[in-house]
Amino acid sequence: MRVLITGGTGFVGSHTIKALADSGHEVRMVVRRPEQVPVSLGLVGVDPSSVEIRTDAITDRAAMRSAADGCDAVVHAAAVYSWDPRKADEMERTNAAAAQAVLTGAVDAGAARVVHVSSTVALSRRGGGVVDGTAPPGDLDGSYIRSKVDSDRAVRALQAEGAPIVRVHPCAQYGPQDPYLNPSNAMIRDILRGLYPMWPSGSLPWGDVRDSAATILAVLERPGDPGEAWLTPCHNLADDGLKQGLRSVTGRRLPGVVLPGHALGAVLGWARPVVKVLPDRVQPPLPQERSTELAAEGTVFDDTATVEQLGVARRPLADALSDTVRWMAATGQVSAKQAGRAAT
Repeated sequence: MRVLITGGTGFVGSHTIKALADSGHEVRMVVRRPEQVPVSLGLVGVDPSSVEIRTDAITDRAAMRSAADGCDAVVHAAAVYSWDPRKADEMERTNAAAAQAVLTGAVDAGAARVVHVSSTVALSRRGGGVVDGTAPPGDLDGSYIRSKVDSDRAVRALQAEGAPIVRVHPCAQYGPQDPYLNPSNAMIRDILRGLYPMWPSGSLPWGDVRDSAATILAVLERPGDPGEAWLTPCHNLADDGLKQGLRSVTGRRLPGVVLPGHALGAVLGWARPVVKVLPDRVQPPLPQERSTELAAEGTVFDDTATVEQLGVARRPLADALSDTVRWMAATGQVSAKQAGRAAT
């Protein structure tokens, strides 16, 4: 199978390319920065010369049709992903437009299988509750969240028209070999550095990126209905469950206090206008306001269908965190002392 993928130099995208390559599929990439390809693919052990590279604009439907020509399947994993309010305009301008262009271009080109890599934030809702892939679009606020909800609505409209599109919703992604250090891995790094003395009450879903890549591969390789949607395997970690997991794998105390999620989110709201005027190089060591609000609402994500019907195993939390921390120590993002016993 020849697969076109957007966002292939990113975290989920690069691991998906590895899963595709390991299964013998051919890969064509649409990238914005070709020089990043050997860096990102080198991290996951894929030979860059084994993939075809194009630099088409992912917001151009005609260009995306051309890029998808001759491909059996398309995976759209590109998105601007950040909790930084300075990225708000870019996210709202790009993410939904790119989803519309890439997916309609893929359908125009006759791709038999199209996967839209969405996010669990597109399903998160006020009041929480338990949801799976069949849930309606969410209703929470925030630029990144809105951009993913808007993308999700566009995809659902295409699915309703019979387009062969399947939605895959990854949760907060962490794991080794991250080319850009996405916000979830950055949070783990900063916890190990002692920069998170406060933690919100509530629940957040955390999943290993390798399980998400396995989910995308499984969706591509099985027959299915156009309207399908799947969650990637995740651990719903309540309160400071992530910290507890890191304490277990590192052997460190990692002190901190759990505060009511809504109250902490309100307190952090003051930082948003301040952060907006800071230079991009400055990254304030504060809990992420929007992720704090997500935790406070406490939506729980049920990945049972993915595990039982797709056969994608949910990696044990301790194994995933150990691999992540060990990789961070090996690459100098945390010290051996900060990684504790996970360093070895």
